[in-house]
Formats: sequence, structure tokens, C-alpha cells
Amino acid sequence: MVNQRLDGRWLMLVFAVLMVAAGLRMLRGSDEAGGVCELPGGGVAWRRCLPRAVATGLLVGFLTGLLGVGGGFLLVPALVVALGLSTPSAVATSLVVIVVNSIAGLGPYLTTGSPAASAGGLGWSIIVAFAAAAILASLPAGRLARRLPASTLSRGFATLVLLVAAGVATQTVIALTAT
Repeated sequence: MVNQRLDGRWLMLVFAVLMVAAGLRMLRGSDEAGGVCELPGGGVAWRRCLPRAVATGLLVGFLTGLLGVGGGFLLVPALVVALGLSTPSAVATSLVVIVVNSIAGLGPYLTTGSPAASAGGLGWSIIVAFAAAAILASLPAGRLARRLPASTLSRGFATLVLLVAAGVATQTVIALTAT
């Protein structure tokens, strides 16, 4: 609703700025956050973390709806920066959230009798091929991630976020100056 009232190019520029801020914060390290939600031996300190987790979830959900993008690019930095989770914990948490969100979004789509769903508009062959490839690639990547220090994963993800932000910002600035 809100995003329909705003120019999509400016929204993408805002998204790029948010990604740069999150990427730079992740590169600085998590020593400032101090692991607000993670307990030293693993697990989550729910009493102190729940209000912050709900607020962060609402913000990420709003930004995802506003910008039309999100997933790991907003959720992982939010979990690392706002909640102080380690990168491996943030990635695992974001994957579960993405699965739940995907199921929540797909369910109503399939049950509404939408013309696209009934006409096979979902592109099941593409969905199956993409999912199979993602699963196959994630298995060795998961093994590799367990062998790498969390700081290496965090720096790698932050670098990826910054590269995507640069690409989004470049395309958006070109689109804004072309009109």
C-alpha cells in the first residue's frame, strides 16, 4: 500500500543505502553488539531478546513489503546487527523465516483459485529445477561453512551485500538520470 504511493526507483535507492549501512556495520564486527540474544554456549536468551526480535521482525517485514525485496539481504544483517546473532545463526534463522514466509505466501495463492495458479502460471518446472539446484548447492556449502570461522562468513556476506548494493544503486541512479 505504502510502496504504491512512492516511486519504485527511489525505493530501490533506499534499499541500496540500507544494504550499504548493514554491510558496513557487519564488516566492523559484532563486538559492539555483544551478542544481545545469543547465550555463550549457544541458544537464545528469550526474555531479553523477544521484544527486540519482534521489533526487528516488524521493521524487516515493513521494509520487505515496502521495497519488494528482502529475504536474506535484509534479514541476515538485521539479525547480526540488531540482535547480535553470529552469522551462522543468523543465516540459519533467516532460512527458517524465509521458508515460513514462503509457505504463508504460497498457501493463499493456491487456495484462491487464481487464474495464474489454475492455468499453471506458477511454472512448476522452473520451481522444481531451481529448488533442486539450490538444495544440491547448499549441501556442500553447509559443510564448508562449518569449517570457516564465523568472522570469515560475516565478512564474505557483508562483501556480497555491498556488491549487490553497488549494483542496485548504479542501476537506480542510471534509471533516475535517464528520465
